[in-house]
Amino acid sequence: MLELTYCAEQARLTCTFAGRMDGSNSPEADARVKAELAEFGDRASVVFDLGGVDYVSSAFLRVIIGAAKTVGEARFSVVNCQPFIKRLFVDAGLDRLFTVS
Repeated sequence: MLELTYCAEQARLTCTFAGRMDGSNSPEADARVKAELAEFGDRASVVFDLGGVDYVSSAFLRVIIGAAKTVGEARFSVVNCQPFIKRLFVDAGLDRLFTVS
């Protein structure tokens, strides 16, 4: 599941994900995120909210890395990670590229 919300006052695009983020749904998530970034990415910070996510595959990591590269790592963050998902970001060194909490 994916919900995209743009807050003009804060110039922030929040992408809220839930469930398994794997190879079966990552292409759709990637397409939707890219479409939003094409509209708002040049002026918005981007937050990926993974509070409802219980699995992350390498396909979804590519979605995350692509979004971070598009907007710039300083304007990108991943929030509300389950501890085991946060550990994945730390082990992959992604927490050194953008904020992970």
